[in-house]
Amino acid sequence: MYQCVKRDNALPVYTTELAFFFLFLVPTVKRQWNQEGDYYAMLTDVKRLGIDFGSKKIGIAISDDGGMMAFPLTVVPNDAKFFSYLETLIHERSVQEVVIGHSLNNQGAPNKLHQAVEALMLELTLQIGIPVHLEPEQYSSKQAAQIQGKSSLLDASAAALILDSYITKLKNK
Repeated sequence: MYQCVKRDNALPVYTTELAFFFLFLVPTVKRQWNQEGDYYAMLTDVKRLGIDFGSKKIGIAISDDGGMMAFPLTVVPNDAKFFSYLETLIHERSVQEVVIGHSLNNQGAPNKLHQAVEALMLELTLQIGIPVHLEPEQYSSKQAAQIQGKSSLLDASAAALILDSYITKLKNK
């Protein structure tokens, strides 16, 4: 991510190259000042896609058009056709951001899926060119199972929980 520093009454100064991407290539960024006078960017009216990445199955969730609510969509196999399916889905649904579950073990270190998630992030960024965010996903599948029970859409529900967690963080900024 990028950081923004406000200097007195001057324009904010961004500390990474991603600022160019967020300020000029993502048209939905609304720049605002909050009550304390700090600069922040609030993404509104952004359709988002959530992904719960697994070694065998991948859960996919989608937000409403305003980007404020997450809904389970589907579960697809983790195979060679996945990326082309994902690319088609992003274009058909006019998705503007992707949120992927950050795969870590219980100690917070990268687990065996972490490299695959990073490869997916890189491929999405380079081939499709939309923002990709990581959101902690520890126990999202267990939490989804507690809410709805075991079903064929369990991984999609986990993706919805991951996406909802990201959306909630945006709302609380």
